[in-house]
Amino acid sequence: KLALIHTSMVFVKAETMMSDIFAEVMPDVELVNIVDDSLLPDVMAAGGITPAVQCRMTAYVKAAQETGANAAFSLCSSLGPAIDVARKEVTIPVIKIDDAMAEKAVETADRIGVVATVPTTLGPTVDLIKEKAAAKARRSRSPRSSSPARSETTSRCPTGRSRWRTSSGPRSWRRNWKRVDMPPRPSMAISPRPSGNAPWSA
Repeated sequence: KLALIHTSMVFVKAETMMSDIFAEVMPDVELVNIVDDSLLPDVMAAGGITPAVQCRMTAYVKAAQETGANAAFSLCSSLGPAIDVARKEVTIPVIKIDDAMAEKAVETADRIGVVATVPTTLGPTVDLIKEKAAAKARRSRSPRSSSPARSETTSRCPTGRSRWRTSSGPRSWRRNWKRVDMPPRPSMAISPRPSGNAPWSA
């Protein structure tokens, strides 16, 4: 049994992509949906995770365990830091929607672009990539891989002047663009559009 923690009704009512993926890769697994569509709006309004949001997310992770689920799966990148805290309160695995993406990115690229649909996703996603890069560096124990990943915000300056690092694409994409420079590894281009069945994350 897998408990899905949603911050939107999109994957429950409108978009069947996630349910189709689960039906294909794990047809025998029972899915339990836990939905609070006020979580992400609250995070966006506050500009980050508040104590009240953290309390609710922890309660939902605990509820996932109480349903008898073998694992919980959070479908919102903006709530990633809240998942880090909630994981400590349960014994089942709690997976972020972008855990595997971040691990794959640091394994295959030395420069990673993060494109987000909401500003509150950028910080958690960049931090997750740095966390995965640091874990890889510890595993390899390579001097060239031991420096922490660097991040750079390429959003509009407070003065109103632009310092975009990309010269093409819609301005809305450039406004929510961050670049993470990774320790040297074989380079691979990472597309901002999902590949295959990889889902978008909020």
